Amino acid sequence: MLATLFTAWIAWRAWDDLRAQSQQQLRAFAAEYAVEWRARLRSRQFSMLRLSRNLLADPQTTQQQLDMYLRDSPDIEGVALVDGAGRYVARSGALPPLPVGDAALTAATRAAYARCLRAPGFCVGPPVPDRRAPGHWLNLDFLPLGSLPGAQEHLVLAQAPAFPRVIGLTQQPADGMAFAILREDGLLQLRLPQTSHPPYGQPQGGIMVETLRANPRALAGVFSGPSTAVDRQLVGAFVRVPDYPFTIGANLPMRLLVEHWAAQLASTLLLFMGLIAAASWLFDSTLRQLGRTERSRAQALDGLRRQRDELDVTLSSIGDAVIATDAQGRITRMNAEAERLTGWRAAQAQGQPVAQVFRIAVEGEDSLAPCPVAQTLRSGKVAQLANHTELHSRDGRVLAIEDSAAPITGFSGEVRGAVLVFHDVTERRERARRNERLRSLYAALAQLGEIVQQQARLGDEAELFRAACGALAQSSLFNAAWIGRPDAAGVFQLQASAGAGAQHLHQVVMRLDDPLPALSVRAWLAGELLYHNDFPSDPLNAPRRDFVVTHRWHSIAAVPLRRAGRPEAILVVTSPAYGLFQDDVRELIARIARLLGHALDEIAAHRALQQVRQREQWLALHDTLTGLPNRNMLEGQLQQAIARADAAGTLLALAYLDLDGFKSINDVYGHLIGDQVLRAVAERLRTKLPADALALRMGGDEFVLIIEGCAEVAVLEPLCTSLLESLREPMQVGNPPLRLQVDTSCGITIYPYDRESPDTLLRHADMALYAHKSRRGPLRGAFRLYDPAMAQASFATSDRRVELRRMIEGGDLVLHYQPVLDRASGRIRSVEALARLRRDGALLQPEAFMRELGPMELSLLGARVRQQALADLAIWVRQGLHLGVSVNVVPQELLAADFASRVLAEVGGHPELEPGMLSLEILETEEVFGEHVVLEQLGILRHEGVRVGMDDVGSAYASLLRLKTLPVDLLKIDQAFVRDLPSHPRDRLFLDAILALGQALGIRTVIEGVETRAHLDLLLRTSADALQGYAISQALPADDIPAFVTGFRLPPRGVRAYS
Repeated sequence: MLATLFTAWIAWRAWDDLRAQSQQQLRAFAAEYAVEWRARLRSRQFSMLRLSRNLLADPQTTQQQLDMYLRDSPDIEGVALVDGAGRYVARSGALPPLPVGDAALTAATRAAYARCLRAPGFCVGPPVPDRRAPGHWLNLDFLPLGSLPGAQEHLVLAQAPAFPRVIGLTQQPADGMAFAILREDGLLQLRLPQTSHPPYGQPQGGIMVETLRANPRALAGVFSGPSTAVDRQLVGAFVRVPDYPFTIGANLPMRLLVEHWAAQLASTLLLFMGLIAAASWLFDSTLRQLGRTERSRAQALDGLRRQRDELDVTLSSIGDAVIATDAQGRITRMNAEAERLTGWRAAQAQGQPVAQVFRIAVEGEDSLAPCPVAQTLRSGKVAQLANHTELHSRDGRVLAIEDSAAPITGFSGEVRGAVLVFHDVTERRERARRNERLRSLYAALAQLGEIVQQQARLGDEAELFRAACGALAQSSLFNAAWIGRPDAAGVFQLQASAGAGAQHLHQVVMRLDDPLPALSVRAWLAGELLYHNDFPSDPLNAPRRDFVVTHRWHSIAAVPLRRAGRPEAILVVTSPAYGLFQDDVRELIARIARLLGHALDEIAAHRALQQVRQREQWLALHDTLTGLPNRNMLEGQLQQAIARADAAGTLLALAYLDLDGFKSINDVYGHLIGDQVLRAVAERLRTKLPADALALRMGGDEFVLIIEGCAEVAVLEPLCTSLLESLREPMQVGNPPLRLQVDTSCGITIYPYDRESPDTLLRHADMALYAHKSRRGPLRGAFRLYDPAMAQASFATSDRRVELRRMIEGGDLVLHYQPVLDRASGRIRSVEALARLRRDGALLQPEAFMRELGPMELSLLGARVRQQALADLAIWVRQGLHLGVSVNVVPQELLAADFASRVLAEVGGHPELEPGMLSLEILETEEVFGEHVVLEQLGILRHEGVRVGMDDVGSAYASLLRLKTLPVDLLKIDQAFVRDLPSHPRDRLFLDAILALGQALGIRTVIEGVETRAHLDLLLRTSADALQGYAISQALPADDIPAFVTGFRLPPRGVRAYS
């Protein structure tokens, strides 16, 4: 019964140890795969983030950037931009339709991809089958992209699913092991080994899923039980992937574990049963011998010899080593296992003191430990070996051993000797040590991962280095860690340090050109991990040996930290243990270096994003050309200045000035010189204004000055006069230098004499400005102060503007359309929208009201004309008439930062229209072309397909310069070149030159002013693309356009098309 219980206990203990060991091993594998899977996801996320920033920075090269990204990424099968509905906007590579609406997929898979399209950040979709290649699967990654006005877009990467490959696994997976990556939504992401029909897209069940649901906050764990996926019992472990909704699972069939346990148990039980049988037989033999009558002494001696021989056989059969001694501690007997472990033959050891054969020491100590036999002989009790005892064999081996010494007593209880039983546990102790090291490795890696994640979010590189060094120095593996980088002189500067010797590291000088370079210098120069497992003996470390010995840096490793693939710093870790940096620890250091490198990349990206945001904030409030604050900052600054003036009881001057004749400078010398003049004026304002004054650029050649702190007008007027006179001093601009002089017109209002709101103060200064511009002669003065009478004079104009605005908003705006003839086909291909206002039954022509409209009314008129023209065009398209329509744009609209988005939204409001059906015409004389925001808005519109034209080309001096920089598709040649063409043939030379220029630039040309049949006959023989004028048709109401266009034919020579 006792034997049965003992056998059962051995079996249960063996099974429990085997299962725990297997689960620990599976958990270690899962942890290694989790680290690699996180690194792969982080790498893909950063790669997509960099691509998205590049796309936002230069949206016009989207397709080229996608193609280049695909070419430089061999593991990527496709890359694309999709809109919020899952439609491709742009793509490169072989990409399948997005799976959001694919009915062949499971509902769970479609739901997962719908979530990715709504996700605010990086999102990984489950694998989907590639319909183009049976048996082939694809993974799709998503990242939101803030794009041009329209809809939210996502960047999508497609690649074949592949299980993470861990370089330098601490050990290879055993046969039968399986691994899986499970998504947080319960779908299978990947599995290893792969099957011919993987259950992707199916919600998973089984013991692992149940364990995860029961422990939602557990970062790692183990499980055992049935699996629904493979229909068998499993034992396994899981590790959740930090920062990402995935879990790595590793499992082993219970059948393999049982087979291994049975084989192990069989050998153990066989040995145990053999010992029991031998002992029983020996015991029975002895009893029989004692029960017989002693026949003779010879027979007794013969029986004793047989018993001795049998004992020798028994001892030789035991797996443990056995040494027996007499009462004086001299060896009397030892079995074969004791011979193998001690290196002594039994014949040589017999009679020797046991301490001479059985030489032991405590691990890590140099001196020998007392032999436990001596203690047993003295006390008569069992003596256990000390923990971590090592046996020093005769042949030089050092073996870890365990067990004890027990006394041999006679019938009367006297101690007649001792028996020493021990066995070799070197392999087991090494395995335990290795497991402990693995535990320490992953504990350090997990702690460092949390630190990296936190500090990378904060964007603090110095704190990242300090926290990383502190965590490494406090781990059970290392006693010191430091990070440094070489400066411009090649001297390593300490960035962070912790642990032994950290407070004295600044005294150690390490240079790139040292004749005996430190290990950190060598690792930096080599660009790879270097280590030394007996650092005090390193001959290259001779100058620093005392420091190393003092602080017990017995093992050391140094590895470069990389930012964007380039060495950024060096990480050094040390240990008091010799020989620490074996393969597994070196792999840990390499992973830590990669982890810190990813953090440096994240910090760099975070800083770049901050700089972009700061730049965007600065651009929103400053003029990019001069660097002065812009109109967006004016109201807030003026309100603060008014509050300070009220508190201090001082005066506040608001000056509105512009440069007289600046348009001529642009026309004669070009916009480049004009820009330099504006910069020079801005610089003079900065240097001449008092410290508490502020200059702002309103746009074009207009500036506003806020001057504070004057106690009375008598002080303020000379200050303003001196400032404005300084602006009139000649300036040198350009290369070669030009000497130019500009005059200024300036209007000033003074608060609190003019106690109004900021908007009204600005309007009053504007009134004074125009009053100053209208004054000429020696009495003009440097500026004009605001007078309330100016407001009275402007009321009449304001009343007229209010009436005109009411007419525009109230439905009195009427559009007529003048047809434009396509010269090559002889057909009408487009029309130009012309505004009229209906008043008292009559139609007012533009010249009757345009000059009376202010900036706000002009912007309103432009928007209403464009909206009505698009609505009429949509009606014509539904009637089967395909035309283009052109509308004029006022400069105030172009200065609005949302102009392009508004126009695209207006076109998008009519599904039957394409952006290319709309042309925006801008007068060549408009000075807004020099504004960055105007060029940006026109560039966006042209990129989306809207056509941009320059009207009245040739009416100013700067056409060629503007054509060089403006994104235009159309030139409308001013009628001044056509008016006298029949009677002045020389005008044809100028006309042909402009047409040749447009043709060379690939720009469509339209000639205006084709008023007579003679004009028409001449111009039909030119290279112009289109003609427009009364000789073709007058402007017609919208309802008359379809009939006119479908019925139009070129009339015979000499007959007017319209009369």
